Amino acid sequence: MKIKFLILISLFQQMAFSNLLSQPNINITPQPQEITFGKGVFTISNETKILYTTESKGVAVMLQDGLNSKIETSESKRKGAKNIIFTLNNKIDKEGYELNISKKNIQIIASTDTGWFYALQSLKQLFPVNFGTLTLKSTSIKIPEVKIKDSPRFSWRAFMLDEARNFKGKDQVKLLLDEMARLKMNVFH
Repeated sequence: MKIKFLILISLFQQMAFSNLLSQPNINITPQPQEITFGKGVFTISNETKILYTTESKGVAVMLQDGLNSKIETSESKRKGAKNIIFTLNNKIDKEGYELNISKKNIQIIASTDTGWFYALQSLKQLFPVNFGTLTLKSTSIKIPEVKIKDSPRFSWRAFMLDEARNFKGKDQVKLLLDEMARLKMNVFH
């Protein structure tokens, strides 16, 4: 009886371990509500174009600046391969987003700038290197195929800093605000 139990436990551990190996190692903080893994990758290169709607222009330019490249941005409703496409969907919560990365393109769907911004934070966490140091002049970026649907669980996600007691200075506070943005926090005390 004891041997059967040990065999059953070892089989269960093998199945659990093999399931972990079959999925890519994707760490997004905070963890999205829904995530579905694909098998391929999307490659961002100099041929990639960023297509945006009138509402998402600011976030599209932010992505272009963050990539430190000469990726072309344009307002367009056309679809196509090798593009990063910002799409408006008013049915999504104001801070929610959908991020669909396939072999052909990246589609970022939201109803507000806040949703597109949070989607960019998740996209940056999928990059293999630090987002602030990316340059596409000589290299390309491979991002795993994944579908993410997310919206914040809590409407108030805050951090408090008592600058009077522990003086950090302007540069440290700016770094703290950048980290809050990466973690999709929305209130700074």
